[in-house]
Amino acid sequence: MKVSKILFAMLTLALLSAAAPSTSPYGKIPKKKGKLDTSDGVQALREDTVTPEEVYKHGVQEVSVIASDTGFLPSKIYVRKNIPVHLFLTSASPAKLCFIMDDFQIRKGVSIQQIDQVNFLPTKIGEYKFYCPVSEIKGSLIVRD
Repeated sequence: MKVSKILFAMLTLALLSAAAPSTSPYGKIPKKKGKLDTSDGVQALREDTVTPEEVYKHGVQEVSVIASDTGFLPSKIYVRKNIPVHLFLTSASPAKLCFIMDDFQIRKGVSIQQIDQVNFLPTKIGEYKFYCPVSEIKGSLIVRD
């Protein structure tokens, strides 16, 4: 139980310092420095999609999400378009939960005392839903320019 509280505190601290819009209580998003050339509206992040130079120029957005029986923390995530996202997932529930975001073809099991990473590239502005049908929890990812 003590390990769970420490893990929760560490992830919450990471979440509060993660990339988010300046109007959000979670911190700031890196400023837009140009556009990446992508042909798809939404696509998975692959090594051939974003070159190391582009990542260095634009940065990477890191977001931590905790899944529990009562919901996701945070339930709303703000990211910038055309900047790779590294999403770190863990659970605060003894039951195995999941993280599903259909628009980005993400389906990931989330376990307690384990941190899983999901990488993707948001290339289209909009609001995208994520959820876990196991405990009927949901949230949204908001992509801004």
